[in-house]
Amino acid sequence: EFRRVLFRSNPSGLIAGSYRGTVTITSSGATNSPQTINVELAVSAPQFSPLGLVGGASFTTATVSAGGIVSLFGTGLSSATASATSLPLPTVLNNTQVTVNGANAAPLFYVSATQINFEIPWEVLGQPQITITVTSGGVPSLSETITLAPLGPGIFTINSAGTGQGAVQIANSNPPAFAAPTGSIPGAVAQPVPRGQYITIYCTGLGDVTPRPADGAAAGSSTTLQPVTVSLGGQTLPATQFDFAGLAPGFVGLYQVNKQIPTAAVTGTAVPLFITVGSVQSNTVTIAVQ
Repeated sequence: EFRRVLFRSNPSGLIAGSYRGTVTITSSGATNSPQTINVELAVSAPQFSPLGLVGGASFTTATVSAGGIVSLFGTGLSSATASATSLPLPTVLNNTQVTVNGANAAPLFYVSATQINFEIPWEVLGQPQITITVTSGGVPSLSETITLAPLGPGIFTINSAGTGQGAVQIANSNPPAFAAPTGSIPGAVAQPVPRGQYITIYCTGLGDVTPRPADGAAAGSSTTLQPVTVSLGGQTLPATQFDFAGLAPGFVGLYQVNKQIPTAAVTGTAVPLFITVGSVQSNTVTIAVQ
């Protein structure tokens, strides 16, 4: 016979913070008695789950990798909204800090009550798992274990959700123009990219680079160690003279891939595009080609 057991915690007298413990249930009539259950309690502390940490471009847990931009979703993460205004990125914003493996303070782009955007420090490169702790107002969250991908390619998109029109610009366009249907992006120039022209794909999670910048510091001319290929309309684009894959100069955690659109490429207002790093494929986005 199945019976539900409910219990309620009483946090009175506890200082703000996160607690872990056990509850033991005993029944004289049960053959599997006693049973011990792990419990967690957060008292006025930041809270998040391992599933709340996702790649900043594709918004999936599979794209969390060292050196990349990630987003953490939860509650009580910060008492107010704040954004970094200079480089190198700060490791504390609005008295909020993210610590990796208990020692490495992560560079922060943005904090709010429900979301933090930050760079995974390079120091954890090659580790299969890391622990994340958020401290807000001096009160730490429970530390959560996160799976770290060696490579986690993700292409940024206009809707900031990892789908649809990609954050892909026509290289050297003036003013800067997205390779998208004409007039489709409010507040930005958008037009289809002509065949034969180069595009710049903005992404993250492409792995180690050389030279490797310091955590939170603006990148120079750093190139990826792993090969990067681009698929457009179901066809892998051939290598060309001015191909580039590496960190975007002047930015943190942001990669760019420069690639030429072949003269025989598929045309249309929503041609599917994705990148592959090593053997790991990114999310699929769309661009306009004419």
